[in-house]
Amino acid sequence: DPEEDGGIDWSSEVDRLTVMKMIMKMADISTPTKSYELHRAWTKLITEEFYQQVSQLKIALYCT
Repeated sequence: DPEEDGGIDWSSEVDRLTVMKMIMKMADISTPTKSYELHRAWTKLITEEFYQQVSQLKIALYCT
């Protein structure tokens, strides 16, 4: 029983969501541990995506 041994109960939506949040957090904080070149490439891609989303939001707000 996962509750007895402190494990994950995969049938529990709460446990699955908690694991998903932990994985996302680990992915977020692990980027600086990569090589500088890989870290810089990911940072560039994320920055570009952010600015694209801001541009799309501005267009959407302008059209309303």
